[in-house]
Amino acid sequence: MKQKKPGILAAILLCLLAVGVLFGVYVGDYYHADAAAEAALLSDDSVTVTQENGSWVFAPDTPTAGLIFYPGGKVENTAYAPLLHKLADKGILCVLVKMPCNLAVLDMNAADGIPEDFPEVNSWYIGEHSLGGAMAASYAAKHTDELDGLVLLAAYTPPPT
Repeated sequence: MKQKKPGILAAILLCLLAVGVLFGVYVGDYYHADAAAEAALLSDDSVTVTQENGSWVFAPDTPTAGLIFYPGGKVENTAYAPLLHKLADKGILCVLVKMPCNLAVLDMNAADGIPEDFPEVNSWYIGEHSLGGAMAASYAAKHTDELDGLVLLAAYTPPPT
């Protein structure tokens, strides 16, 4: 019986290490939130901002609807705080989901359970930006009974299956 050469195993391990390092470099280079975004993470007279289960919640006093927001690929989720703070100021409870490695493709089902956490909200929408759009659209297609709509910001949807 012929034994495997140790060089093959070493080559495979080296390739896996290289892929891991390249992935780390890729996801480590992302768009960061600016000072305006950091300021929008603070509560004010009309919007209460909290962090719950890794997501940011922008809650008005009396929400009229809810929006679950998936960030774009390689964009720090808090970069969307100014937009969601303004929406909450208009009465929409917004939940800004944090994605693993800033990639929605790694957690398409991040919206699971969010509407149940806010029983005072009767109408729920899912929204997103860029790559998050494909993931939010896929999620919405599988949860039509739970969501009232989809909001796309500079995004595309996957082809229907």
